[in-house]
Formats: sequence, structure tokens, C-alpha cells
Amino acid sequence: MASNYIRKARLGGYLGLALQPLALLMLGSIAEIGQPTVRGVGGIVLLLLSVGLMDWGIWNYAKSKGYGNAVASLSLFCAYGLLIIACLPRKK
Repeated sequence: MASNYIRKARLGGYLGLALQPLALLMLGSIAEIGQPTVRGVGGIVLLLLSVGLMDWGIWNYAKSKGYGNAVASLSLFCAYGLLIIACLPRKK
């Protein structure tokens, strides 16, 4: 069961990291023009999707270490939550 969580954690983390540069490139059109464009709104949507995928990946990483939902909710703090969860020992 832990391997299922590990696979989901890797998928969410890698996919979230891969989408962020693309989203930031698309967001550049908002800064240049000053008006929301389809490209800029698409960048916002991609950025929110990538952050959500990373949160989901960090949540699965905490679950793979044997912790419950209370500790897994640290994923909402993104990088800081990941650092805390990475320092915790495995329960199983």
C-alpha cells in the first residue's frame, strides 16, 4: 500500500514541477500587456493546477511514511510542509 502512495507522490511532484515553468511563461503575457488575455488566464489556471498537484504529491508522501491526515495536511504549506515531512521518520 505504501508503494501506491509513493507512486502517487512522485507523479504529483514531478508533474507539478514540470507545469510551473510553462505556467510562468504564460503569465508573462499579463505583465507585458497589463490586461488579462487568454494566454495569461491559461497561465493562472496552469499555475493553480501545478500547485494543487504538488500539494497532492506531498500529501501522498506523508501517507507513504505512515502518517495520518493531520500530518499530511502540512502539504498545504508546500515547501515548508515538505521539509517538515521529510525530516519525520517512517512509522512503518
